[in-house]
Amino acid sequence: MAIHMNSERGSATLDRILFAADACNHAIPTSTELNGALSKLLFLRIVEESDDSFRINSAYISELDAAWEKPGGLFDTARKGLDWLQANWPDFEPPRTTNIISSKELNEAYKTYRASVEGK
Repeated sequence: MAIHMNSERGSATLDRILFAADACNHAIPTSTELNGALSKLLFLRIVEESDDSFRINSAYISELDAAWEKPGGLFDTARKGLDWLQANWPDFEPPRTTNIISSKELNEAYKTYRASVEGK
């Protein structure tokens, strides 16, 4: 859902994904968590990657909009996304996690995110 939250921009860079994830969960995902989620979303073709950014496949935007609009507010965003995934792919066996984002890339994105939050 962090990528979806950036869909008005067309795509989400890693620092924007961290910004949205922090806004929703008050937590910065680890590289293991990000790689696990992105591996699944890329495998299902829900998310597309290009030029160091990620975007929601246009075939799923209206469905994710509907999931986003469900009751619960911002802090239920992750649950709403998971509910949508489980409703659409109840028997999904996740692929092996691939290393899409390195720890170094995550650290650089975190620095960019923090600088934008702190106004630097």
